[in-house]
Amino acid sequence: MTETIAPVGAPPKGGSGLAITALVIGIVSLLFCWVPIINNLFAVTAIVGIVLGFLAVRRAKKGKATGTSLGRAGLWISVVALVGVFATQALYAAFFNSVADSIDDSIEKSDAKDKEPGGPDNPLTITPGKAFEVSGFSYAAGWTLGRDVLGDIDVSGLKITNNRDEKDGAFVEIKFWKGTEVLASVDCSSDQIDVGTTAGADCSSMDKMPAAYDKLTINDTF
Repeated sequence: MTETIAPVGAPPKGGSGLAITALVIGIVSLLFCWVPIINNLFAVTAIVGIVLGFLAVRRAKKGKATGTSLGRAGLWISVVALVGVFATQALYAAFFNSVADSIDDSIEKSDAKDKEPGGPDNPLTITPGKAFEVSGFSYAAGWTLGRDVLGDIDVSGLKITNNRDEKDGAFVEIKFWKGTEVLASVDCSSDQIDVGTTAGADCSSMDKMPAAYDKLTINDTF
């Protein structure tokens, strides 16, 4: 009796595990591609997803596995995730550079303002009773300088007009100098003054009025 041998068919196709892995990696990479710092890690996973997706599609085309659509999806999602990483990194870099530039500009403007006459770094020489101006605040003439009943420095009648662009208050320091030595000082401040409005300043000091001094200066305290 002759035994009939059935023809050998094509080997069974492999599963779609590679394609599914590429798809999962691509989706996870896409979800986290926008997160700062850690998106560097997901740039790597996106590259892995691209490689796995490419291999899955290639195997499917050769008939060695299924999951062509899944492989393509994983491949392209991983590509989008990788592009997303670079795009968000560029966006964050531009944002942080803009913030840094803004901070630098603010510091430079503040430093320049501090060096203006009457600024913290450039005290303005004044004469008792005479008008003067410091940083957009006009101080009217007629103020007096003397001693109170305890012999401490007394500044009276100091009136301020706000010529700045917004409501603000004055915080200044008047100093008595002899050469490079500060003999005494007076702190003066005001409430918030509306633009174009005049208000009085409150001045106080625990220092005694110097018997003699070379000059009198005023400067913003900050």
